[in-house]
Formats: sequence, structure tokens, C-alpha cells
Amino acid sequence: MNTCRYQGGISGTATKIRFPVSSCAGLMHRRELKCNALLNFSPRRSRISKTRNSSIKAATAAVSTTAVSATGASPLLSIVAVIVGWLVIAGSLFRSVPQIARIIKKQSAIGLSFTSIISELIAYVITVAYNVRFSYPFSTWGDILMVTVQQIAIVALVFKYNKSTRLGLKITTVVGFLAASAFLFSSEFCSIATLKVLQGCSALIMALGGRLPQIILNFRRGNSGELSGASTGLSVAGNLARVFTTLTLVGDPLILATASSQLVLNSIVLYQILDTARREKEVLVAAATR
Repeated sequence: MNTCRYQGGISGTATKIRFPVSSCAGLMHRRELKCNALLNFSPRRSRISKTRNSSIKAATAAVSTTAVSATGASPLLSIVAVIVGWLVIAGSLFRSVPQIARIIKKQSAIGLSFTSIISELIAYVITVAYNVRFSYPFSTWGDILMVTVQQIAIVALVFKYNKSTRLGLKITTVVGFLAASAFLFSSEFCSIATLKVLQGCSALIMALGGRLPQIILNFRRGNSGELSGASTGLSVAGNLARVFTTLTLVGDPLILATASSQLVLNSIVLYQILDTARREKEVLVAAATR
């Protein structure tokens, strides 16, 4: 048994320990490997940290570049668009209230196209699902959510005051709406590609199934019936603001097409309502002068 001097202990004092030389060599080898590992650990960790930070900065820069290139709007214009978006949401809380109040006051839904109401409701739900699943800012689509809730209330009032509506149609409408909503918001059943197609079709749904039947009905009746000019005017203002916020903040052509088509068609309906009010006023004036 040979003696090997071993530098150990907390105080680093030299002590004599008796064990085989081979064991001493093995112990020293293990300490050397451990020391090398400790010496190399800090630089390696630093290199990993630097690499990770560089990756994060690159990803952040890429996201920022994408966000800017999506709209190309200046920061000031973007801030204005956000403020306008929230103002539109605030206004949308009362957007259909005049229409709802008019129906309740008259206890009649005469002049309202059921096809238009349901088509608009479907288009609204598609748009809400599209914006939610694409994680667009709430300020760019929150008004659609508010209008959707109010549109559901209008459908309920039409069912209540339109006695000719059959029970089977009411049940089918409710079940179909719930099933469609579950489908649109489910990533498992409705893929992003499918949702994009549906969003593209929502503009057509709003035009062909929503506003056009109402415009045609107004033309055939010669008046706008119980349509509210205040609600339609708010819709036009909201559509105009949405075109601006979409161009500034989102830059999504599908959302832009939907907002633009609604702006044009709602403007036509507003004109019909104003024209009806003008002709009714002329009749009253003529009757008063006789």
C-alpha cells in the first residue's frame, strides 16, 4: 500500500491517505473531469443563452415586420383606428335598440324580411367565429358580436308577433343556429380553410340572403314598413368605420369585402327608409292643406 498526498477538505489542507495508487489515479482523474466540466459549463450556458435570446429577438422582429406590412399604417393612424373601433363597439350596443323598440311598440314585425334577418344572423356568426379563431383585436370586430346578440332578439320578436310562423320553422331555426355556431367555433370540425371560404361567402350571404330580399320587399311594398331609420343609420355609420379600421389594423380582404358590401346595401335600405318618411310627410301635409 503506497501513500498518496491528496489535496482535499474544505480548508484545502494536505493530508496523507493510504489507498492503492490506482485508486488515487482514478480519484484524481475524476476530479479533473469534474473541474473541466465546471470550467466549461459557464461559457456553454452563456452561449446557449445568447443563442436563445438571438432567436427570440429574431422571432419578435419577424412578427413586428409582419404586423406592420399587413396594413402599412402609421402608429398614429393605428391609434386612431383603435379608438374608432372602440367607439363603434360602444355605438353597436344601441345599434338595433330602435328597431327592437319599434317592433315592441307596434307589436308588429310587418315589413321585416324573415329571410334577411336569418341570413344576416348567419353572416354575423361566421364573422365572429372567423375573427375569434384568427385572434384579431376585439376592437376590430366587437361590434359584430353585439349586433349578433341584438339580431337574436329581433328573431325572437319576429317569431312572437308573426303569428303565421309555424312552430316547426321556429324549432328548426333555433336548432340550426346552435349547430352552426358549434361547428364554426370548433377547430376539430371546421378547419381554417373551410372557415376562410365561409367568411368569403358571408358577403354573398349578407347581400343575396340579407339585404337584397329586404330591398326588394321594400320596393314591392312601396314603403319600408316597420324598419327603423335610426338602426339602419347606425349600421351605415358602423360599416363605414369598419372599412376604415379593417384597412388600418387588419388588412384582411375577406373582412374588408364583407364590411364594404354591407356599407353599400345598408345605404340603399337607409335611402328607402328616408324616402318612405318623405312621402308619408308629403301625404300628411297635403291632407292638412285640404
